[in-house]
Parts: sequence; structure tokens; C-alpha cells
Amino acid sequence: PLLQPKMTVVPDRGWQIYPCNSNANVKVTVTTKGAIAKEGVVSLKVTNDGGKEVFEEKTVDLAQGNPFVYTFKMPKPGFALVDVTLKESPCRNRLKLGFDIEKVMPAAPEPRDFDAWWAAQFAEQDKLKDAISIRRADFPTFDQRWDYYCVRAKTIVPAPDGCTYGILSVPKDAKGKLGCIVITQCVGPGYTTPDPNYARTDMMTLALSVHPWDPIDPGFDKTFAEENKKCVNGTYTLRRFESRETYHYRNAVLGCRELVKYVRGRKDFSGELFYVGGSQGGGFGLILGGVFKDAFRAIAVQMPAMCDFAGFTLGRRSGWPYPGDAWVKLHPGDEAAAVERFGYFDGVNWAKRIKSPILFTIGAMDDCCPVSGTMAAYNSIPRSTVKFLQYGKD
Repeated sequence: PLLQPKMTVVPDRGWQIYPCNSNANVKVTVTTKGAIAKEGVVSLKVTNDGGKEVFEEKTVDLAQGNPFVYTFKMPKPGFALVDVTLKESPCRNRLKLGFDIEKVMPAAPEPRDFDAWWAAQFAEQDKLKDAISIRRADFPTFDQRWDYYCVRAKTIVPAPDGCTYGILSVPKDAKGKLGCIVITQCVGPGYTTPDPNYARTDMMTLALSVHPWDPIDPGFDKTFAEENKKCVNGTYTLRRFESRETYHYRNAVLGCRELVKYVRGRKDFSGELFYVGGSQGGGFGLILGGVFKDAFRAIAVQMPAMCDFAGFTLGRRSGWPYPGDAWVKLHPGDEAAAVERFGYFDGVNWAKRIKSPILFTIGAMDDCCPVSGTMAAYNSIPRSTVKFLQYGKD
């Protein structure tokens, strides 16, 4: 078979992080059949983290030099996505260059009544009597080292929502009081049992759902699929996003808070509370970390979603699930309403309130949870909070 052209792009700094207004030099090499290509045209496009703002577009004739060095510098904190393509060929490569990344901040301020609105929601929620109901959950496929319980949290949100669920596992042979690891699902239907990667035989594990549908109901998969079809773009993440009061995540935040409160109030709880989650679960780690402030012994979030929903207003990519982008597509020119509405659920705003120690993992090339948003969330965590960043260039 014919050998396809190959392209390498190598920056002059291994971690691909630079000060603003300094040169980032990227060496581009194109080979054909194992030898340096003598002809062809390479196209370069540099954008604001893959968003609509284009910093530069140019072409390079390989007949004039191969390898060649492309130089770029960015005047403001952020991330430049460099796309390099050999024209009329599937040959392509790309990389992300970061500039003063510790200064990347949210695209928009938080809503002025952020604290007041959520305080009112929580106060109303706390008035509910018998908000928690619990039942055993026994299935042959469950790991028999734990007892499992389906915990339902009733919320103040009107039907057909008005609740969410958690699956609690309690080790059968544990002695004395137990700590608890809290996890929240990534995108999708969620857990029917706690992820075995996080379950421990000396601790409880609370696996949170963001849905108002019983995760161990035999009809759950059908319900989940049918509900998604009713939503904008076919995803629950944009369900009822016409207002902050009806948005899907209002119910999820209230329910997940109620479930964590339940665990903290159990007689067999030792007081040691931990959190771990990635993507949507990472976003909820920021939310619950902000809700409970210093209640967690430690929090670990991996490439958290739900960060910097207003990123599109600066020409960079917004945080998953991009509700602001979807809103403006349906309501052109109505950016202000989108920024205000979804700011109440944005991880960057909850991150400002975290006091618990937190480990924050970021991937610069993450196509789902853009690094502009995740880095803005990390930088929003107070300097007085013990925080650690694990930054990956890929």
C-alpha cells in the first residue's frame, strides 16, 4: 500500500506553556514515503482554544523549506490551538500552546444574586419533611462484599422532576464508623452501583445521579432514551433550560446536596468525606465543594465539565454542555440572557467558594471540556485553599 504523508509538530518547550507576548516556536516536518517532502502546501490556522476567534491563518510552500518553524505569540492569557494541515491530503496535526495560564479567568462575572438565589433554594429545600427515602437494592450482579441501598431525595422542583437518586454501598464486614467517598456520574445514564474503581471495603461509597429517574428501575434505560429525545440537541444536559428555575441541573444540585446531607447525618458516618469525579462528575465536584465549602477532607476532579459556560462570548470555546451556545443559536443576539441564566450552574462560580483541599487534573487537548474553562475554574479557587494542579499538554 502507498505510504501516506506524515507530519510532526514539535514546540520548543516541552510543556507548551509560555509567557504572554513571548515567541512560541513550532517545528513542522512533513515526510512522504519516509523522506522529507519536497513539495506541497501546508495550511496553518490558529484559534482561541478552538473557538470562533481566529488569531492567524497562513500557508507555507514546502518547496521553500521543510522542516520549517512557525512562530506565534499571544498578547493575552489563554490557549492557542494550532491546526496544521497538508492541503489536498488527510495529513493533519495540531497542538495547544498556553500563555500565562495561571491568569486565565472566567469569561463573565457571576450573577449578582448568585449567593442569595441559591441560599433561597436551599432554605426552601430544607423545609421539606421526609425528603429522604431509602430501600435495599439487591441484584445478583452486585458485589456481595457490600450492602447496597437506593436513596431517593425529594426536591422542591415541581413534577415530573422533584427528586434525584444515589446508590449507597456499605461494606458488610466493616467495624465502627465509616468515611464516605462521593462520586457523580460522567455524562450519560449514570451508575446502577458505585464504580468499582472507587469502592473500598473500609468506606461507604455514595454514587450520585443527576437524573430524576430511578437508576435501578428496569425501565430506566427506556425512560432515559425517551427523555433525551424531547430535549434540545437530544441531550438531557439542555433539558428545560428556558429558565434557571426549570433547568435540569437545578433539580440535580438540590437533590445531590440532599443526598450528601443524608450521608453526613448517618450514625455510622465517621465525619471523613471525600469526593472524586471526572467530566460532569468533575463539574459536580466543584459544585458540591462550593456548596459544602470545607466539609470534604479532599476533592479530586478530572477534566471537569460545566466550567465557563460564557466562554463563547470571548471567542473561545465554552464549557460542556455548552448551554449558552445552544441558547444563542435559538435566540440570536441574546448573549446576556444566556450568561445570566447559566451562571448559576457554572463550575467557575462554585470554585470560588471551595475551602477543601482539591486535586485538579486538566488536559490541554480535551475536546469535550475545553482547557480555557477548566483552567479558569482552577484559577478561581481561592489562593487560601490548598489546591494542586496536574496539567497535561495532551
